[in-house]
Amino acid sequence: SAFGGVRKVATPMKTVVGNPIPFPTVDETGNEGEFVAESVAASAQDIAFGTTQIGAFKVSSKKFAVPFELLQDQGPGIDVEAFIRRSAANRIARIQNRKFTVGTGTNEPQGIVTAAASGRVGPTGQTAVVYYDDLVYLEHSVDPAYREMPGVGFMFHDTTLRSLKLLKDGQQRPIWVPGVSTKEPDTILGYTYTINQHMASMAANAKSILFGKLDEYMIRDVMQVTLFRFDDSAFISLGQIGFLAWARCDGRMITG
Repeated sequence: SAFGGVRKVATPMKTVVGNPIPFPTVDETGNEGEFVAESVAASAQDIAFGTTQIGAFKVSSKKFAVPFELLQDQGPGIDVEAFIRRSAANRIARIQNRKFTVGTGTNEPQGIVTAAASGRVGPTGQTAVVYYDDLVYLEHSVDPAYREMPGVGFMFHDTTLRSLKLLKDGQQRPIWVPGVSTKEPDTILGYTYTINQHMASMAANAKSILFGKLDEYMIRDVMQVTLFRFDDSAFISLGQIGFLAWARCDGRMITG
């Protein structure tokens, strides 16, 4: 299955060390300046800053063993260890994307869904369907100043996209607009979308569709995925070679 949904839209950050890094958060959408008459002092209104920290959690591929016959007897042009490295990296990528999506933020990344506020809640009884009106309400739950910025779009599971492709507006026009004559990406209500298979399919109480400035989610990588090989007696006595991959990362919304 696909496992790169959040990384496609998030802001990346790579560091050499993994100490926590504080980021200021602020929501200024409700504040504005003022007109001031001649010789009249300006009034005061401080910015209410918050702080969030992005750290570095350790993640493993889980240990796995490979019979040494498989490594010894690989045919010409077949690189078994390359397959092992790719499999270990894919394991880590899958769990990372899951936690970047729905992680609690306690001893693991804070998922982008976890950090998101509700923009549109379907009425009682509406569980496995979404209507055109729902998408419009969700779009307009985000301040217009943010909707016009780069990085704004939708994110959902592939089964949700299937349902959205079948939706039509009041004039029976599909709201899913495919790019055919141009190189523009496919869009929903004029916004691009990202498929994320770790998002919930539409169901009761599920957060199944995200909309907003998705690049405000930051992913921090402290080290590249590192594969370790074990030739110790615990594996050798079974005729096996052990492998384990490690990485360090965190994910978090960095603006309020």
